[in-house]
Amino acid sequence: MCDILPLGLLEVRLHIDVAHESELNDWYDREHVAELLSIPGVLSATRYVEEGSAVKMYRAFYELAHERVVSGPHFERLLANRTAWSKRMYALYDNERRIRNTYRLLDSRNAGGTFRAPWLYCFKCDVPADIERDVNRLYDHQLFESLGRVKGCLGARRFLAVDGQQRYMVLYGLENLDVMNSEAWVAAFDIPERVAIRTQLLNVEELSFRMIRPIATRQ
Repeated sequence: MCDILPLGLLEVRLHIDVAHESELNDWYDREHVAELLSIPGVLSATRYVEEGSAVKMYRAFYELAHERVVSGPHFERLLANRTAWSKRMYALYDNERRIRNTYRLLDSRNAGGTFRAPWLYCFKCDVPADIERDVNRLYDHQLFESLGRVKGCLGARRFLAVDGQQRYMVLYGLENLDVMNSEAWVAAFDIPERVAIRTQLLNVEELSFRMIRPIATRQ
C-alpha cells in the first residue's frame, strides 16, 4: 500500500440508465479503477452512491499525490487513448449530470479513516469574500476539530476546489448516518458562531454517500 500523503482529490459524479448499471460496475471493477491506479500520483479509488437522491447518482473519489496529477501527461494520455469498453461507457453517461471536480487538501483529522468509513457526509459551499477569513478561522479552530472528535466520525478532510463547482468541500467518514443525530455532533454543528455564518454561505449542498466498493489503493 502506498504511504504518500494525499494532498489532492478527484471527485467524479455520474448517472447512468438503470439498464447499464451492472455493466458500469463491471467496467469500474475490471478495468477503469486499475487504469487510474496505474497513473503515477493516483493513490486510491473508492466508490459510493448518493443516499436519498431522487435519481441514482454514483460518486467516485480518487486520492491524489497533488491536484496537478489530473492535468499531467499520464492522465491526459489515458483520456486520449481510451479502450473500446471505456468509449462505450463514456457514451452511456448522462453527461448533463456528470461532474468532475479537483481539490487541494486544506486540513484533515485522522485522514486515513475518511475513505475507509462505510458512509460519507459531504458539505459543499461557496463563501462570500468578505467573510472567507472568518469561515476559515471557524473551521480551523473550532468546527472541524469538534466534529472530527465525535464518536463514530472515523476521519475528516477539508478541501479547496481548484477546478469544479463549489469552492469548499468537507468530507466526514462516518460509521453510520446516526452519528449526525448524536448529541455531540449536534452540539458541535450548532454552535452560535457557526449558525450565524451558515446563513451567509452560498450554494450550500449537503449529501450523504454509502460506500459500494471499498477503497482500492496503488500498490
